[in-house]
Amino acid sequence: MHAICAAADMSPGALYRYFPSKEAIIEAIAAEERENNRRLLAYIAVEKGIVEALIDTGIAWIREVTQTGGTALCAEVLAEAQRNPRIRDIFEKNLVEVREAIRDALARAQANGEIDPVLDVNITTTFLMAMGDGLVVRMPFEPDMTPDRIEPALRDIVHRMLRPWPAAAPNPSGRE
Repeated sequence: MHAICAAADMSPGALYRYFPSKEAIIEAIAAEERENNRRLLAYIAVEKGIVEALIDTGIAWIREVTQTGGTALCAEVLAEAQRNPRIRDIFEKNLVEVREAIRDALARAQANGEIDPVLDVNITTTFLMAMGDGLVVRMPFEPDMTPDRIEPALRDIVHRMLRPWPAAAPNPSGRE
């Protein structure tokens, strides 16, 4: 609740004048986040360079969260969703939409040969989402870890993670 009040720049009492409960506040946050996610994810659906579009979208999300002071709110919502089934249900709707958009983009990238054809797109989607969440939650503890500073490394890591393996190269996962 403290993170929500800080993000809204309001006291708990003032915030509860507009919302009847903590769940109502979180529902409003989730609705706003859902619209923001849709705006960001629309870019992935139309871009031909799918990996670059995924990375661009991830960096844009990281920038928005860090520039609006939403890192603590992100961490708090993730924690609260693990404790409170009602909050989890509210945010699960958002996560399903994000997961589907990323998974569909990865499947298209596999179909056009842009990424490794043997990657499990469901697990890879989870890894990509966890990277984004982890970076956002970690950034306040690393003052020099800004979106501009991490962007080159993030691009490199994601490209390396997704790239197709040449037929003659050893596949480190041992997958066929």
